[in-house]
Amino acid sequence: MAIMYPDSITHYNPTKSEKIFYEKLRDSLNDNYKVFYSIKWFTEKDGVRVNSESDFLIFDPTLGYLCIEVKGGKGIERISDVWKLILSDDDNEREG
Repeated sequence: MAIMYPDSITHYNPTKSEKIFYEKLRDSLNDNYKVFYSIKWFTEKDGVRVNSESDFLIFDPTLGYLCIEVKGGKGIERISDVWKLILSDDDNEREG
């Protein structure tokens, strides 16, 4: 089992898709992997601080790391250069 940080995400109010993904990572990866939920960082653009967040950071000491943004919903639509997430009612609900 992967080592999860935090060991439970219930009090973080995760989306349904984040909770499912969290549990799948925990149960599928071996204990070489460390998985961090909701990692926040900031950058600076034109002198203004821009906050951002990754849903998951998966780290393996021999392979490196991978940041993942989890989306739920029914699909993704692209119109020209604009990508739009098509949500279902369930994906707007938070687990908690």
